[in-house]
Amino acid sequence: MPYQGGKRLSGERASKLGHLDVVKSELVNELIQQFEDQQPALIESPANWVPIPDGESPLRLIFAVDGSKQTIRSDFPPYKELSFVKTALLRLDQRAIAKLDPVAPHPMALRDIMSDSAMYHATVLPLKGVSIKGQSNYDTIRRIIFDSMRDHSLNAEPYKTLKWLAYEKWTGQKKASPGFDCPHCQEEVAGFPFDQDEGTCEHCGEHLYLTDMIGFHLEMGEDAAPDSV
Repeated sequence: MPYQGGKRLSGERASKLGHLDVVKSELVNELIQQFEDQQPALIESPANWVPIPDGESPLRLIFAVDGSKQTIRSDFPPYKELSFVKTALLRLDQRAIAKLDPVAPHPMALRDIMSDSAMYHATVLPLKGVSIKGQSNYDTIRRIIFDSMRDHSLNAEPYKTLKWLAYEKWTGQKKASPGFDCPHCQEEVAGFPFDQDEGTCEHCGEHLYLTDMIGFHLEMGEDAAPDSV
């Protein structure tokens, strides 16, 4: 073990020959050869890849979706909780990626690909002890979900997609949305007329949003909501 010199003793340097016995091991020699080899290592994947059928071509665009949340809790009473949620949609263009250097891709080229390939959305949900004046925690979260789906920075694309699915717009017919349970009286609502965003319950007359159809409110209480929301 080398050590630095002091006032009374000179320092000792590490021996350059002290580790020579290690290279007598066949396993160590194989690791050294792999380290010095300039060819990329072949990594076996556990994925069960299926070859592309003859006459077919691989997908040009690949979409990946992910999200995360961070719940913040106050340390002192009255205890309050907020949950910050962020989601992202990433589009990978196979043709653009194929033009990159697989060993040392240029950072500017990666920047150009990513600049037009990702969409982000962030929101905050009150879970406990926090609400908007005049509204319960329950109704506040329902309204936040409705507004978040219509995020103007995303050109309201998530909400447009929801309406496209709810009203089956690909059929060309003016269909009503599927029925869902009213978040106020729990009675089943027949559904919204074609392309409608908001409405009232036919049983209790309370205000409804199209996003209530998703059913996030089913896990919520009147004054608190779990992390799963």
